[in-house]
Amino acid sequence: MLIKHDNTVNSHQGECLTKLQGVYSLEYNCTARCYFLRETQPFKLPNKIYGLDEIERDCKNWLEAFSRASKNIGISLVGVKGAGKTITAQYLCNLSGKPVILVPHKVENTEAFFEFMTAKEIQDSVVFIDEFEKVFGTYR
Repeated sequence: MLIKHDNTVNSHQGECLTKLQGVYSLEYNCTARCYFLRETQPFKLPNKIYGLDEIERDCKNWLEAFSRASKNIGISLVGVKGAGKTITAQYLCNLSGKPVILVPHKVENTEAFFEFMTAKEIQDSVVFIDEFEKVFGTYR
């Protein structure tokens, strides 16, 4: 289970993440060699978003597909710099109404990361990995 204490969610017995709302940054504790979530600021979108009608339509279609899926699924947004991938992802996160787990930096301990991310307590959430290649590096 996950517990919220002083804007931090730790992997101990306590409150389930699905009862929480908001945006959480995934952090790594080098000493304990485990991941935890720290509550962070919600996504603030700009007042003017170009292509908002298309973004909104796509996000609603994706959320409908998620609601019908029998297992976890993901979306990979690919495009040139400045194409609106991050804004689209943030819009989707806000529209979903689910807790968001932001993976903001390189994953230090892959085994601990996957153990944390597959915990049943965080299954009903959106995991947002911006700039995937920087978070996971390049594998060949």
